[in-house]
Amino acid sequence: MADLVRDGVLHRSCDVIFRDWILRTLQVQSIYLARQKKSFVVTTGTGSGKSVCFFVPIIDAVLRARVSNPTRRTRAIVVYPMNALANSQVGELDRYFKDVADPHRVNYKHYTGQESQDERRRIADNPPDRTSSTSVSSATARAWISLSSMSFTPTGAGKVQTSQCW
Repeated sequence: MADLVRDGVLHRSCDVIFRDWILRTLQVQSIYLARQKKSFVVTTGTGSGKSVCFFVPIIDAVLRARVSNPTRRTRAIVVYPMNALANSQVGELDRYFKDVADPHRVNYKHYTGQESQDERRRIADNPPDRTSSTSVSSATARAWISLSSMSFTPTGAGKVQTSQCW
C-alpha cells in the first residue's frame, strides 16, 4: 500500500487507513484500472479479497474528490443484493476506519430500508461520502452522486478483466 501512495496512485490517507496492508495481485490490478477509470470485473473465490478491489478505489476516489470540492455530499453508492451482505460490508468498513483520525476518514452510512424515518432524514440532511444500500429510490438519489466510472462485478475465479459495463 505504501508504494502505491508514494507513487501517487492512491491518496496519501490510504496509507493511514490501510497501514501495513499487503495487497494481492488482483487488488493492485483493480486499483490501477480504477485510477485509469476503466471498468473491470473481478472473479475469485469467497474470502479472497474482492471487497478490497472496490473498497480501496472508492475510498481513494472519495478522498481525492473531497480535495477538489469539499462540499459535503455522497460521492459513492454501493448497492448489494441482500441486507446481510450490506451489513457485513459495513462491518468491514468499521474495521478499516477503527482508530483512523478524522482528516483521513471517509464517512459512510447504511441505507437499506431498515432505518427509521428519523435516521433516513438525518442521512439525507447530512449525506455521507459513501452509502451502502440494497436499493436506491429516486427520493434518496437526489442527495447522492455515484462514481459511475467504477463498475465492480464480483463473479468467481481469481482474475481481473477490463470490460464494458452497461
